[in-house]
Amino acid sequence: MKIEHQEPKLHLTVEMAGKNGASTQDLDLTTDGTEQKITIGGQPATASAYWQDDQHLVIEVQRETPGGTLLESRRMHLGDKGKMLTTVFSVKDTSGQKSAYGFYVKE
Repeated sequence: MKIEHQEPKLHLTVEMAGKNGASTQDLDLTTDGTEQKITIGGQPATASAYWQDDQHLVIEVQRETPGGTLLESRRMHLGDKGKMLTTVFSVKDTSGQKSAYGFYVKE
C-alpha cells in the first residue's frame, strides 16, 4: 500500500493478490467524504474517504456484484511516531462481514 496525503487530497495505491489473481487499485479522493465514481475490474463503483474521530482515516468503496452490494472499508490509524500504520480492512456483503488487520511500516 502506498499513500500520498496532502490534506484534503489523498492518493492511495493498493496492490492485492487473491484467488482471482493480482490487482491494483488507484484512488484519488478528498478526505471530506465526497463520493468519487471509479472503475474496478471494468465495473462502476463509488469511493470516499473521511476522518473518523480525528485519528482514523476511513476509505470506503462500494460496488454492485451479481450477489448484491459489496462494501469494502479500510480504517487506518498512524502511530504516534508516524512510522506504523494499522489498518482494519472489512468486506461486507449479503453473506455478512469479514475483517482483516494489516500493519505497515513507513519506508
